[in-house]
Amino acid sequence: MIIRHVVELRESTERDAQQLRLRTLKDLERVFNLASELAGGRVKTQTEGGRTKKLSLAERRRWLVVAAKAAEMIKRVTKGFDENEIRVGLQELEKLVV
Repeated sequence: MIIRHVVELRESTERDAQQLRLRTLKDLERVFNLASELAGGRVKTQTEGGRTKKLSLAERRRWLVVAAKAAEMIKRVTKGFDENEIRVGLQELEKLVV
């Protein structure tokens, strides 16, 4: 009886972890694509505080770094899902964007 509960819990945890992993990959891909568009010049302006301004070369470089960090995180998540490692990586990515 207890073994059944343990097996069900393990299977549920594995399913939940896989769903979280897939959702995280999807969200990171979205960040990568947006940052790539900004870095690559496909997006010419950016809105900050309700004002639209043209992106400078320095800002495009910053978005390139963001895209690279997102790609690095996608690689990490693809290899395995270490929650603490992902949390640290997302904090680093957040610092780049702010």
